[in-house]
Amino acid sequence: MAVAAVVIAGMTAGVTIVLAACSSGASDGVPIEELATTTSPPATAAPTTEAAPSDDAVAASDDVPGPVLETVEEVLGGQAAISRPVGDDGSSPPVDDDRVFVLGDSIAESAGPEIYDTIDAQLEALGWTPTIDARAGRTTPEGLEVLERRRDDVHDVVIVLLGHNDAIDPETYRDRLETMVAELADVPLVLLLTNYEFERGRDRMNDELRLVDALHDNVQLVDWDAVAKATDGAIGPDGLHLTRLGAQALAATMAMSLGPAPVQAGP
Repeated sequence: MAVAAVVIAGMTAGVTIVLAACSSGASDGVPIEELATTTSPPATAAPTTEAAPSDDAVAASDDVPGPVLETVEEVLGGQAAISRPVGDDGSSPPVDDDRVFVLGDSIAESAGPEIYDTIDAQLEALGWTPTIDARAGRTTPEGLEVLERRRDDVHDVVIVLLGHNDAIDPETYRDRLETMVAELADVPLVLLLTNYEFERGRDRMNDELRLVDALHDNVQLVDWDAVAKATDGAIGPDGLHLTRLGAQALAATMAMSLGPAPVQAGP
């Protein structure tokens, strides 16, 4: 699959994306939602704009360290980090609608409006209109139920970060992913984010994500695990859940993978 150009502060197309950092950590087999969350209280979300993105700065932050921006750009700029689906003629997915459905567990929830509210800030600054459905403890089968129930809210782009709460059973996880991708077969762009490998065996689960990505033309794989391992400060003391910086990093990973929203947005 072809690799998309990465848009980042002053490095590509003059677009500025707000980022933060992560550090690796691991539990000893403790389920994700039984780990205590010990992050600091959320800070005020960065201002957003409803205007269409320009060729100048799309989003800006005065408190994001430059080295973090450079680290995430370096990670997501590699071929192993982002695989953008393309047609046989080299064309990009026909994304004409600016609405994005984000599906996840507590990791995505921490970047949602009820906690650090970074996803809205990042994606809206690029012209996207996100709908976030993320809940602590959610498994992949529960995520599929959400997709089926909220099908009217799904348009041209879906972002999925699920699997941390699934047992380490690669074959079963693969079956669940295939069922989910089949449900989204008519969606032009499905972003699957790799799970943060917080315990041994999680790498085998991410291997299944890579296989699903290779087999479906509308799927794009984004290596969130690689971002988490390459940067410092995003993972809290429990070794898994996100700090505010981590929530910024996750949102920026999504924004960097999408780039600016289509000029001709959906209704």
